[in-house]
Amino acid sequence: MKKINKLSIVTVVILFTAAGILFLLKDFQTYQQQSPMPVSISSAEAVSQHSGGDAGTGFSIAEDTKTAVKEAIDMALAQSGKNQADFCIILASSKNDFPLILTETKQILGNNIKIFGGTSGSGSVMTEQGYLKAGIKNDSGIPIDKTLTVMTISTKDIVFGTASADLGDSNAVHDAAATVVKKAIEDAGKTIENKPKVILLYVGKGIEEETIKGIESVTGKDVPIFGGTAGGPKRIVMSDEGAYERGISATVIYTDLPIGLSFEAGYDIHGKHSGVVTKVTGQNIEEIDGRPAMTVYNEWMDGEIERLAKKEMKKPAEIEAFLALHPFYRKLTSSEGQDYYLFTRPWPKDPSLVNKFIQTNTKIMPQEKIYISHGTWDTLMNRMGIVASSAKMHCGLEPADKPLLVIGVICDGMMGCIPEEEKSKFPYLINYSTGSDCTIAAFTSGEQGHFPGVGNRHGNLATSFLVIGSGKKNK
Repeated sequence: MKKINKLSIVTVVILFTAAGILFLLKDFQTYQQQSPMPVSISSAEAVSQHSGGDAGTGFSIAEDTKTAVKEAIDMALAQSGKNQADFCIILASSKNDFPLILTETKQILGNNIKIFGGTSGSGSVMTEQGYLKAGIKNDSGIPIDKTLTVMTISTKDIVFGTASADLGDSNAVHDAAATVVKKAIEDAGKTIENKPKVILLYVGKGIEEETIKGIESVTGKDVPIFGGTAGGPKRIVMSDEGAYERGISATVIYTDLPIGLSFEAGYDIHGKHSGVVTKVTGQNIEEIDGRPAMTVYNEWMDGEIERLAKKEMKKPAEIEAFLALHPFYRKLTSSEGQDYYLFTRPWPKDPSLVNKFIQTNTKIMPQEKIYISHGTWDTLMNRMGIVASSAKMHCGLEPADKPLLVIGVICDGMMGCIPEEEKSKFPYLINYSTGSDCTIAAFTSGEQGHFPGVGNRHGNLATSFLVIGSGKKNK
């Protein structure tokens, strides 16, 4: 996995500490993490330095699928100290053969293994051991064509139920999602009356809101969904039942172990501009305050979008990257008066700006009010550590307590704002924030999370973490 030197680690600690102080001054709830900073380790050392438990992670960059699956699973099982698993999360780059991944996983772990996962965006994957990206060279200078990570879990303290659906060209998303979660509950040996503690979700692009509504029609708004939209370029969601380009994969979790969740984005929400969306078509915003949407957005940005469009006509990605630092958000308020912020990534439908529509990856309805926000790559990066720390706090763990496992969902679009040379620091931020030695994270094209008192929502540019406590205290 990608390594960083001691100076880089110190830089991360300094940045993380500075960010934490700033957020504390703004009354964000967080706490000082007292665990020692993890040292950089190689993949060969990973197993021996893992403390052992009911969960483990593994990775591989082997081009041969059979080899990659075996390498990753063997590493994960060795870390967990188990020779078998009940549940397996698999996240991999788009070039992988996912049907073959499923076949090989069942060959190793048995046909009864329960599986959840799919593609992770831009070829990037991550565990506590490091960050890998397809399309670049590894530490030895060898090009990486494919990446694959797994997490295996075997414990009597958690009951898993999995199910999935291949939607194909069907528009019956709501009903399919309801059926999937019912099947997952049944697979866990439970009834609908037994609400799961959390629902893991991996979903195809463009069907997220209807999927959430379908799930909530079965489990209600109080059961949290922790999910992501499969990353690209070729998107796959999968369970032990199959792998699908346009599908839904859900895992219900029943446990008495403590669970902590966080679902946030690291943008400054004190921008001076806002407006009411007055016309939409699908995921296109046509008008804001009765005027062409892009005209209004460009005015909010003091004409910078138009200047970029003229300068970067052949590089629309440059405009998209700029706008990812200045996204829209909506404000949601719970019945208790708690405000939450749901972000949407905008970009021009037409890079030349002749067409004034704004494309989004969320469905914003007419008469909803949107606000402008602003971010920088360093605050977005350091926010990851703060969100992870928040999830651990919500789990009820003390700074010195080691969780059983950590699962992350990180926006691929937000990650695109961060310089490539900085991304190897991601695992160190998360390890330092959680004290975990068993972490897996997906880079996604959308994020689904829970706002207490509001319900589950689909947004963009967010970072989410799920922390499950071990029930043990570190001495």
